[in-house]
Amino acid sequence: MSTTLPTSCRLPAIALGQLLLQTKSSTDNNSFNKKTYSWIKPVLALLLLFFFKDSLTAQPAIQWDKTIGTENIEVLVTMQQTTDDGYILGGTINYNTGGTDYYVVKLRPDRSKEWEKILGTNGEDYFTTVLQTPDGGYLVGGYTAGSGKDKSQESNGGFDYWIIKLAANGAKQWDRSIGGTGYERLLSVINTPDGSYQLGGLSPSGIWLVNVTAEGNVKSEVNLGKYDNISVTTLQPTNDGGYILGGNTLDPNEPVRIVDYRAIKIKSNGTVAWDKTFGGSNDDQLKRVIQTNDGGYMLAGSSFSVKSGDRSEDSKGHYDYWIVKLDKNGSKQWDKSLGGSDSDALNSIVQLADGSYMVGGTSFSPKSGDKTENYIGNGSPDEREDFWILKLSEDGKVIWDKTIGGGYIDQLKYIQQTSDKGFILGGVSASDAGFDKSETGGYYDFWIVKLAAEVPQKTLSLSSQSLSFTYKPGSETPAQVVTLSASSGTPELTIDKSEKSQWLTIPEPSPGPLSFSIDGSGLAAGTYNTTVALFAPGYDRVVLPVKLLVVSEAAANTYLRINAGGDAYAASNGRQFKADQYYAGIDRTSSVATGDILNTTDDVLYRTGRCSPSFSYKIPVANGKVNVVLHFAEVWFKQAGKRKFHVNIEGSRKLTDYDIYARAGGSMRAVQQTIQVTVTDGMLNIDFLTGSADLPRVSAIEVLVNSITIKPIEDTYVQSGSYRFTNFGSKPNLDVKNVSGSPDAIRSSYLKFSLASAGQVGTAKLRLYGYNYENAKKIYMHAYGIDDDRWTEKYMNYSSTPFASSPVLSSVGVTNVAKYYELDVTGYVKAQQQAGDVLVSFLLSDDNARNSRLTFNSRENAVNPPQLVIQTVEEASAAARTGQQEMITTMQSESEPSTVFPNPATKRFTVELSSKHSENIDLDLTSQNGQSYKIQMPEKVKAGQKVEVDITNYLLSTGVYMLKIKSEAVTEVIIMLIAE
Repeated sequence: MSTTLPTSCRLPAIALGQLLLQTKSSTDNNSFNKKTYSWIKPVLALLLLFFFKDSLTAQPAIQWDKTIGTENIEVLVTMQQTTDDGYILGGTINYNTGGTDYYVVKLRPDRSKEWEKILGTNGEDYFTTVLQTPDGGYLVGGYTAGSGKDKSQESNGGFDYWIIKLAANGAKQWDRSIGGTGYERLLSVINTPDGSYQLGGLSPSGIWLVNVTAEGNVKSEVNLGKYDNISVTTLQPTNDGGYILGGNTLDPNEPVRIVDYRAIKIKSNGTVAWDKTFGGSNDDQLKRVIQTNDGGYMLAGSSFSVKSGDRSEDSKGHYDYWIVKLDKNGSKQWDKSLGGSDSDALNSIVQLADGSYMVGGTSFSPKSGDKTENYIGNGSPDEREDFWILKLSEDGKVIWDKTIGGGYIDQLKYIQQTSDKGFILGGVSASDAGFDKSETGGYYDFWIVKLAAEVPQKTLSLSSQSLSFTYKPGSETPAQVVTLSASSGTPELTIDKSEKSQWLTIPEPSPGPLSFSIDGSGLAAGTYNTTVALFAPGYDRVVLPVKLLVVSEAAANTYLRINAGGDAYAASNGRQFKADQYYAGIDRTSSVATGDILNTTDDVLYRTGRCSPSFSYKIPVANGKVNVVLHFAEVWFKQAGKRKFHVNIEGSRKLTDYDIYARAGGSMRAVQQTIQVTVTDGMLNIDFLTGSADLPRVSAIEVLVNSITIKPIEDTYVQSGSYRFTNFGSKPNLDVKNVSGSPDAIRSSYLKFSLASAGQVGTAKLRLYGYNYENAKKIYMHAYGIDDDRWTEKYMNYSSTPFASSPVLSSVGVTNVAKYYELDVTGYVKAQQQAGDVLVSFLLSDDNARNSRLTFNSRENAVNPPQLVIQTVEEASAAARTGQQEMITTMQSESEPSTVFPNPATKRFTVELSSKHSENIDLDLTSQNGQSYKIQMPEKVKAGQKVEVDITNYLLSTGVYMLKIKSEAVTEVIIMLIAE
């Protein structure tokens, strides 16, 4: 799942890379803030949709996408299609521990990674440009004040131009540090006809051009002069040998700091041809300047202005894309505003051969204004950033638009048309796989999206939208089949899956059935996601998300059966006993080859057993209440008292001098003991110890987990008002409060649990220990489910909270009494588990605004942390053990249960009552059809006594019955078989 960066680290909505002439900057830090105004024009939106609805269908399809990165933050700055139809990508890697380096990646035409290079010094290194060179290699450029590592020359003073020549295979050939004693920043690099490279950038004295040879030696340099009051964002060469400089300038006519576009055309001799400023009544931030096919220029950026000044159209929402077309003399020809009802930040523009334009950037907007598609995903408004691209005619009319995203934060940085007339989009993504994104990355990563050409495409389709597998250790997971079909023709198919998915086996691609299989062995418990993509020339790609839930060994042992001393065995009623395992101590077994074992149909199970002076079992199970069923049969001795041994479970003595013969009522008879214990360390320990006679012996062990208690993996509370950006994730408490008209007082709490250790959920209760901190009123707290589990307690604050995804799940009244308060969340947890989601999140709030602070212990508290208590669902066959004794108990203690012998019974049987019963003990016998028979009991029967029961006069039919033993203290149920 993705994480939310703190406000101080989150990428701004306008692309990274703004380079200030006056002050030092790293990569892009434009002050782009979402405003709270809403000036949407719904009528205009409807008209635009009406007039251009036919052309909107021409938007190109996604052919493939690629996520590239590490566990750090990678910020794409630029990219380029290479002569082999691959791609060279360049940006900056920002380490979690501090520091930045150049990050360069070469992709093959099929999107696979050919090589990657991290190039850096011991200081901060800021990448700005990459260029393919005539020899097939690459020139990488940026600026740094560092030295060492990949930099062969010392800094000349402050920041210098730093260029690195790479061979076609990515090997470094040379590097150069070029600069004076001040602060130089490289902005652009071009190849020149004589094979040298022209570097353009900024120095303390102004625009500084440096020409270097193919070997990196400085050939010439020229300073084109200094320009005051401009924050430079772009410097591009022009067809006449000059440059166009673009950036932002403060409007001297405004009393507040209003930013306008500014463009300066510089001739080849260094003189200024023209210097123009364009803006409206509010901030207008220039991002790109390109020279157009007619010799003019296009200024592109984002505007917060209304219709005013040079802006001829009103705002569509908050920030809009704003492009301004100039002729070759710098005179405005037209302008165009593009946006939805929220904020949209333009980052890239390219003119195509036919004169049309592609513009793109980042959008927060839903379907509104010029935006014909809704935002992607269901996150909070601050975390729904998508790529938004538009195709414009030569005069700025919208031809089509397209929204692309992974459901979280996706920021488009660059657009280029490709050799096949399609488009390549590059940006930054924090989204996991989902929606348009086929791969999950590490943190913030490069995200590359390839679009097809604008021609009608044939389609591929699959019979299933997704696949979901569950793997339990020690078991096989069946393959799943989907059917692939094509709209027409016979596609030449290619199948691919995302990286780090060795657990998934994909088939050879062909139309028709496709079989997918998994192997989860060796994988840690948790959820694994991958995406399978099928491609064919001339067809839209089709994507198949695949999820794998690996259940922990403890969770897999929710219902575990072991044939002690024997091999795997298929018992009656569908029960599967595994071969002997998890044992330790003196390794010795015993068996008898033949002989009829009474009281069971599973004679083979009881003929073998583990038998030695001392042995134990250490069985991984989930924490919680566990029923341990021990199966015994005396196959050697012919009288009582010959074998007596002890059994300890979880360090506590449960059976003392246990005599199998006496309990079963003879030899060669099956008998079972069911003992309930509580496991707290994930390991069930059963010890068999020598008692007063001979050796311990056990034939089989069943482990039936009744309930598990899960602690949260994340929890925090958030607070509104002036605390909306404050994180409380490390606090020992969780708070809930709501009051009208006082934002600073509003608090809500969030909890996240992992279901990886849970078996099949029967019921789920969320328990929190706390109280009403402010008064004695009963304040009702409400619980909601949250499908978006990407939040983390480390970064969560009120401004970044995910939305509730369900109606109220449950509510509980909280008083001033400190105790555990319980909320029933069964329906939501079961739905999440059935959907294959291993994580489950909850929101706690006071919906009635009762103005009372409820406080609870968080997971950071040493005592009474939050709990998710899950009652597991027993297998159907577990409750129908014909011919065998079973106890289903509500006993809170862990003492020995009551027993019945013989079982099967005919006319009489004996009940040995558990010592945990109290007065007024009743016996009821119930048949399978529900007929109940009350058993007459001797007067003053006490706990721990034996009761002889005569059923001769009850005229019972043969079959299975439930014997209910009930007192004021405890109720037990024992399954009995009445024979002829």
